[in-house]
Amino acid sequence: MNNADYAYSVAYIRSLENYLLDKNDIESLILAKTPQEAMRVLNDKGYTKEPTPPSELENILSHKTEQAWETVREAAPDGAPLDILLYENDFHNLKVVLKSIFAGLTDVSDLFLTPATVSLSLLEEALADQKFDMLPDMLKSVAKRAYEVIANTEDSQLLDVIIDKASMDFVLSSASQSGSDFLYKYVSLKNALADIKIAYRAYVTEKDKFFLEQAISEECILGKEGLILATLSGKDGLFNYISENGFDEGVQALKQSMHAFEVYADNKKSACLAQSDMISLGIEPLLAYLIKIQAEVLTIRIILSCKINGFSENSIRERLEN
Repeated sequence: MNNADYAYSVAYIRSLENYLLDKNDIESLILAKTPQEAMRVLNDKGYTKEPTPPSELENILSHKTEQAWETVREAAPDGAPLDILLYENDFHNLKVVLKSIFAGLTDVSDLFLTPATVSLSLLEEALADQKFDMLPDMLKSVAKRAYEVIANTEDSQLLDVIIDKASMDFVLSSASQSGSDFLYKYVSLKNALADIKIAYRAYVTEKDKFFLEQAISEECILGKEGLILATLSGKDGLFNYISENGFDEGVQALKQSMHAFEVYADNKKSACLAQSDMISLGIEPLLAYLIKIQAEVLTIRIILSCKINGFSENSIRERLEN
Protein backbone atom coordinates (compact mmCIF):
# COMPACT_ATOMS: atom_id res chain seq x y z
CA MET A 1 0.00 0.00 0.00
CA ASN A 2 1.39 3.42 -0.93
CA ASN A 3 0.36 6.92 0.03
CA ALA A 4 -1.46 7.48 -3.27
CA ASP A 5 -3.98 4.83 -2.23
CA TYR A 6 -5.21 7.28 0.41
CA ALA A 7 -6.00 10.14 -2.00
CA TYR A 8 -9.79 9.76 -1.88
CA SER A 9 -10.03 8.94 1.81
CA VAL A 10 -7.86 11.90 2.86
CA ALA A 11 -9.92 14.33 0.79
CA TYR A 12 -13.13 12.94 2.28
CA ILE A 13 -11.87 13.03 5.86
CA ARG A 14 -10.60 16.58 5.42
CA SER A 15 -14.16 17.59 4.54
CA LEU A 16 -15.48 15.92 7.71
CA GLU A 17 -13.05 17.88 9.90
CA ASN A 18 -15.12 20.98 9.17
CA TYR A 19 -17.84 19.49 11.37
CA LEU A 20 -15.65 19.03 14.44
CA LEU A 21 -16.44 21.27 17.37
CA ASP A 22 -14.32 24.42 17.49
CA LYS A 23 -13.35 26.57 20.47
CA ASN A 24 -16.54 28.61 20.22
CA ASP A 25 -18.66 25.45 20.31
CA ILE A 26 -16.84 24.20 23.39
CA GLU A 27 -17.28 27.58 25.01
CA SER A 28 -21.02 27.44 24.28
CA LEU A 29 -21.22 24.08 26.02
CA ILE A 30 -19.34 25.40 29.05
CA LEU A 31 -21.52 28.50 29.28
CA ALA A 32 -24.79 26.60 28.92
CA LYS A 33 -26.90 27.26 32.01
CA THR A 34 -28.41 23.77 32.17
CA PRO A 35 -27.64 20.29 30.85
CA GLN A 36 -30.67 20.62 28.59
CA GLU A 37 -29.25 23.80 27.06
CA ALA A 38 -25.90 22.07 26.50
CA MET A 39 -27.71 19.21 24.76
CA ARG A 40 -29.34 21.74 22.44
CA VAL A 41 -25.86 22.93 21.46
CA LEU A 42 -24.98 19.36 20.51
CA ASN A 43 -28.21 19.07 18.58
CA ASP A 44 -27.34 22.23 16.64
CA LYS A 45 -23.92 20.73 15.80
CA GLY A 46 -25.46 17.57 14.36
CA TYR A 47 -24.89 15.19 17.25
CA THR A 48 -28.59 14.42 17.30
CA LYS A 49 -31.39 14.77 14.78
CA GLU A 50 -33.80 16.13 17.36
CA PRO A 51 -33.63 17.56 20.90
CA THR A 52 -32.48 14.81 23.24
CA PRO A 53 -32.44 14.63 27.07
CA PRO A 54 -29.12 14.49 28.98
CA SER A 55 -29.95 10.95 30.07
CA GLU A 56 -29.18 9.84 26.51
CA LEU A 57 -25.70 11.41 26.48
CA GLU A 58 -23.68 8.18 26.64
CA ASN A 59 -25.72 6.61 23.86
CA ILE A 60 -25.17 9.70 21.73
CA LEU A 61 -21.41 9.77 22.34
CA SER A 62 -21.07 6.04 21.72
CA HIS A 63 -22.98 6.41 18.46
CA LYS A 64 -20.79 9.34 17.42
CA THR A 65 -17.62 7.35 18.05
CA GLU A 66 -18.92 4.24 16.29
CA GLN A 67 -20.11 6.35 13.37
CA ALA A 68 -16.70 8.02 13.02
CA TRP A 69 -14.93 4.67 12.97
CA GLU A 70 -17.37 3.22 10.47
CA THR A 71 -16.91 6.24 8.21
CA VAL A 72 -13.12 6.11 8.31
CA ARG A 73 -13.04 2.33 7.79
CA GLU A 74 -15.27 2.64 4.73
CA ALA A 75 -13.14 5.43 3.29
CA ALA A 76 -9.74 3.88 4.03
CA PRO A 77 -7.99 1.43 1.70
CA ASP A 78 -8.12 -2.23 2.70
CA GLY A 79 -5.45 -3.10 5.21
CA ALA A 80 -5.02 0.38 6.67
CA PRO A 81 -3.65 -0.04 10.23
CA LEU A 82 -6.44 1.83 12.01
CA ASP A 83 -6.86 -0.63 14.88
CA ILE A 84 -3.73 0.76 16.54
CA LEU A 85 -5.94 3.46 18.02
CA LEU A 86 -8.23 0.85 19.59
CA TYR A 87 -5.64 -1.19 21.46
CA GLU A 88 -5.68 1.15 24.45
CA ASN A 89 -9.39 0.42 24.79
CA ASP A 90 -8.66 -3.31 24.79
CA PHE A 91 -6.16 -2.97 27.64
CA HIS A 92 -8.54 -0.69 29.56
CA ASN A 93 -11.32 -3.24 29.14
CA LEU A 94 -9.00 -5.97 30.39
CA LYS A 95 -8.59 -3.99 33.63
CA VAL A 96 -12.33 -3.49 33.93
CA VAL A 97 -13.15 -7.18 33.56
CA LEU A 98 -10.39 -8.35 35.92
CA LYS A 99 -11.46 -5.92 38.63
CA SER A 100 -15.11 -6.84 38.17
CA ILE A 101 -14.37 -10.54 38.64
CA PHE A 102 -12.61 -10.02 41.97
CA ALA A 103 -15.15 -7.41 43.11
CA GLY A 104 -18.04 -9.71 42.30
CA LEU A 105 -19.64 -7.35 39.78
CA THR A 106 -21.86 -8.89 37.13
CA ASP A 107 -22.42 -6.02 34.69
CA VAL A 108 -19.58 -3.69 33.71
CA SER A 109 -20.82 -2.80 30.25
CA ASP A 110 -21.09 0.86 31.22
CA LEU A 111 -17.34 0.91 32.02
CA PHE A 112 -16.38 -0.81 28.78
CA LEU A 113 -14.72 1.40 26.14
CA THR A 114 -15.84 1.03 22.54
CA PRO A 115 -14.97 0.52 19.79
CA ALA A 116 -12.51 -2.22 20.72
CA THR A 117 -10.90 -5.12 18.89
CA VAL A 118 -11.73 -7.64 21.64
CA SER A 119 -15.33 -8.17 22.71
CA LEU A 120 -16.53 -7.90 26.29
CA SER A 121 -17.97 -11.41 26.14
CA LEU A 122 -14.63 -12.90 25.09
CA LEU A 123 -12.78 -11.08 27.87
CA GLU A 124 -15.33 -12.20 30.46
CA GLU A 125 -15.26 -15.84 29.37
CA ALA A 126 -11.47 -16.07 29.09
CA LEU A 127 -10.77 -14.39 32.42
CA ALA A 128 -13.56 -15.99 34.44
CA ASP A 129 -12.32 -19.46 33.44
CA GLN A 130 -8.62 -18.46 33.31
CA LYS A 131 -8.49 -19.54 29.67
CA PHE A 132 -5.90 -16.94 28.70
CA ASP A 133 -5.11 -18.66 25.40
CA MET A 134 -8.54 -17.57 24.16
CA LEU A 135 -7.27 -13.99 24.10
CA PRO A 136 -5.32 -12.39 21.26
CA ASP A 137 -1.54 -12.48 21.60
CA MET A 138 -1.29 -8.88 22.78
CA LEU A 139 -3.35 -9.69 25.91
CA LYS A 140 -2.43 -13.28 26.78
CA SER A 141 0.65 -12.86 28.94
CA VAL A 142 -0.34 -9.57 30.59
CA ALA A 143 -3.82 -10.95 31.38
CA LYS A 144 -2.31 -14.00 33.07
CA ARG A 145 0.17 -11.93 35.05
CA ALA A 146 -2.39 -9.31 36.07
CA TYR A 147 -4.83 -12.05 37.13
CA GLU A 148 -2.19 -13.60 39.37
CA VAL A 149 -1.32 -10.22 40.88
CA ILE A 150 -4.88 -9.32 41.81
CA ALA A 151 -5.61 -12.87 43.01
CA ASN A 152 -2.53 -13.08 45.25
CA THR A 153 -2.14 -9.48 46.43
CA GLU A 154 -5.50 -7.75 45.88
CA ASP A 155 -3.35 -4.80 44.79
CA SER A 156 -5.49 -3.03 42.18
CA GLN A 157 -2.91 -0.26 41.76
CA LEU A 158 -0.23 -2.76 40.76
CA LEU A 159 -2.71 -4.36 38.37
CA ASP A 160 -3.29 -0.94 36.76
CA VAL A 161 0.44 -0.33 36.49
CA ILE A 162 1.16 -3.69 34.87
CA ILE A 163 -1.61 -3.39 32.29
CA ASP A 164 -0.97 0.29 31.52
CA LYS A 165 2.71 -0.43 30.86
CA ALA A 166 1.84 -3.38 28.63
CA SER A 167 -0.55 -1.12 26.74
CA MET A 168 2.11 1.56 26.19
CA ASP A 169 4.67 -0.99 25.04
CA PHE A 170 2.33 -2.79 22.65
CA VAL A 171 0.88 0.36 21.08
CA LEU A 172 4.38 1.77 20.51
CA SER A 173 5.53 -1.50 18.96
CA SER A 174 2.48 -1.49 16.69
CA ALA A 175 3.10 2.13 15.73
CA SER A 176 6.72 1.35 14.84
CA GLN A 177 5.50 -1.38 12.48
CA SER A 178 2.77 0.74 10.93
CA GLY A 179 5.02 2.54 8.48
CA SER A 180 3.76 5.91 9.73
CA ASP A 181 6.46 8.19 11.15
CA PHE A 182 3.74 10.52 12.39
CA LEU A 183 1.99 7.79 14.37
CA TYR A 184 5.26 6.56 15.86
CA LYS A 185 6.23 10.07 16.94
CA TYR A 186 2.79 10.71 18.41
CA VAL A 187 2.72 7.48 20.43
CA SER A 188 6.34 7.98 21.54
CA LEU A 189 5.50 11.47 22.78
CA LYS A 190 2.33 10.29 24.50
CA ASN A 191 4.26 7.52 26.27
CA ALA A 192 7.05 9.88 27.29
CA LEU A 193 4.60 12.32 28.86
CA ALA A 194 2.93 9.44 30.69
CA ASP A 195 6.32 8.18 31.90
CA ILE A 196 7.25 11.63 33.20
CA LYS A 197 4.00 11.80 35.13
CA ILE A 198 4.54 8.29 36.50
CA ALA A 199 8.08 9.15 37.59
CA TYR A 200 7.07 12.39 39.28
CA ARG A 201 4.16 10.80 41.14
CA ALA A 202 6.42 7.92 42.14
CA TYR A 203 8.88 10.44 43.59
CA VAL A 204 6.11 12.25 45.48
CA THR A 205 4.68 9.03 46.91
CA GLU A 206 8.14 7.54 47.60
CA LYS A 207 7.70 4.48 45.39
CA ASP A 208 10.63 2.08 45.12
CA LYS A 209 12.64 0.78 42.17
CA PHE A 210 10.40 -2.28 41.78
CA PHE A 211 7.35 -0.10 41.23
CA LEU A 212 9.16 2.08 38.69
CA GLU A 213 10.36 -0.95 36.76
CA GLN A 214 6.77 -2.20 36.53
CA ALA A 215 5.36 1.19 35.55
CA ILE A 216 7.70 2.93 33.10
CA SER A 217 7.51 1.85 29.47
CA GLU A 218 10.32 -0.30 28.07
CA GLU A 219 11.05 1.98 25.10
CA CYS A 220 10.69 5.26 26.97
CA ILE A 221 12.40 7.89 24.83
CA LEU A 222 13.93 9.40 27.95
CA GLY A 223 15.62 6.06 28.67
CA LYS A 224 13.94 3.73 31.17
CA GLU A 225 16.93 3.00 33.42
CA GLY A 226 18.06 6.62 33.42
CA LEU A 227 14.60 7.85 34.36
CA ILE A 228 14.33 5.30 37.16
CA LEU A 229 17.71 6.26 38.64
CA ALA A 230 16.87 9.95 38.34
CA THR A 231 13.55 9.43 40.12
CA LEU A 232 15.22 7.58 42.98
CA SER A 233 17.86 10.32 43.31
CA GLY A 234 15.33 12.97 44.36
CA LYS A 235 13.46 15.92 42.89
CA ASP A 236 16.49 17.86 41.63
CA GLY A 237 17.95 14.81 39.93
CA LEU A 238 14.61 13.93 38.34
CA PHE A 239 13.96 17.45 37.10
CA ASN A 240 17.48 17.79 35.69
CA TYR A 241 17.19 14.48 33.88
CA ILE A 242 13.82 15.37 32.32
CA SER A 243 15.14 18.78 31.22
CA GLU A 244 18.27 17.27 29.68
CA ASN A 245 16.09 14.94 27.63
CA GLY A 246 14.13 17.68 25.90
CA PHE A 247 11.24 18.34 28.28
CA ASP A 248 12.40 21.44 30.13
CA GLU A 249 9.01 23.13 29.67
CA GLY A 250 7.44 20.08 31.26
CA VAL A 251 9.68 20.50 34.28
CA GLN A 252 8.70 24.15 34.60
CA ALA A 253 5.06 23.04 34.51
CA LEU A 254 5.65 20.38 37.17
CA LYS A 255 7.23 22.99 39.42
CA GLN A 256 3.91 24.84 39.28
CA SER A 257 1.52 21.92 39.73
CA MET A 258 0.39 18.64 38.21
CA HIS A 259 -2.49 20.60 36.72
CA ALA A 260 -0.01 22.82 34.86
CA PHE A 261 1.81 19.73 33.59
CA GLU A 262 -1.44 18.26 32.26
CA VAL A 263 -2.06 21.46 30.31
CA TYR A 264 1.51 21.34 28.97
CA ALA A 265 1.10 17.66 27.99
CA ASP A 266 -2.16 18.34 26.15
CA ASN A 267 -0.53 21.21 24.26
CA LYS A 268 2.43 19.04 23.28
CA LYS A 269 0.15 16.30 21.96
CA SER A 270 -2.01 18.83 20.11
CA ALA A 271 1.07 20.35 18.46
CA CYS A 272 2.20 16.90 17.37
CA LEU A 273 -1.26 16.07 16.09
CA ALA A 274 -1.34 19.30 14.08
CA GLN A 275 1.58 18.03 12.02
CA SER A 276 -0.83 15.70 10.27
CA ASP A 277 -2.41 18.76 8.66
CA MET A 278 0.75 19.11 6.58
CA ILE A 279 0.41 15.57 5.18
CA SER A 280 -1.72 15.39 2.04
CA LEU A 281 -1.45 11.67 1.34
CA GLY A 282 -1.19 8.69 3.68
CA ILE A 283 -2.91 7.22 6.71
CA GLU A 284 -1.90 10.10 9.00
CA PRO A 285 -4.92 12.40 8.38
CA LEU A 286 -7.28 9.46 9.02
CA LEU A 287 -5.60 8.57 12.29
CA ALA A 288 -5.51 12.23 13.32
CA TYR A 289 -9.24 12.58 12.63
CA LEU A 290 -10.05 9.60 14.84
CA ILE A 291 -7.84 10.97 17.62
CA LYS A 292 -9.61 14.32 17.34
CA ILE A 293 -13.00 12.60 17.58
CA GLN A 294 -11.85 10.74 20.71
CA ALA A 295 -10.74 14.03 22.26
CA GLU A 296 -13.98 15.77 21.29
CA VAL A 297 -16.15 13.04 22.79
CA LEU A 298 -14.12 13.10 26.01
CA THR A 299 -14.49 16.89 26.25
CA ILE A 300 -18.25 16.68 25.78
CA ARG A 301 -18.53 13.89 28.36
CA ILE A 302 -16.63 15.95 30.94
CA ILE A 303 -18.66 19.10 30.33
CA LEU A 304 -22.07 17.42 30.38
CA SER A 305 -21.22 15.28 33.39
CA CYS A 306 -20.22 18.43 35.24
CA LYS A 307 -23.42 20.19 34.16
CA ILE A 308 -25.55 17.28 35.31
CA ASN A 309 -23.80 17.24 38.69
CA GLY A 310 -24.06 21.00 39.20
CA PHE A 311 -20.40 21.95 38.88
CA SER A 312 -19.50 25.60 38.33
CA GLU A 313 -18.07 27.00 35.12
CA ASN A 314 -14.63 27.35 36.73
CA SER A 315 -14.73 23.75 37.94
CA ILE A 316 -15.56 22.57 34.43
CA ARG A 317 -12.58 24.46 33.00
CA GLU A 318 -10.29 22.96 35.61
CA ARG A 319 -11.51 19.43 34.88
CA LEU A 320 -11.01 19.94 31.15
CA GLU A 321 -7.39 20.83 31.83
CA ASN A 322 -6.75 17.86 34.14
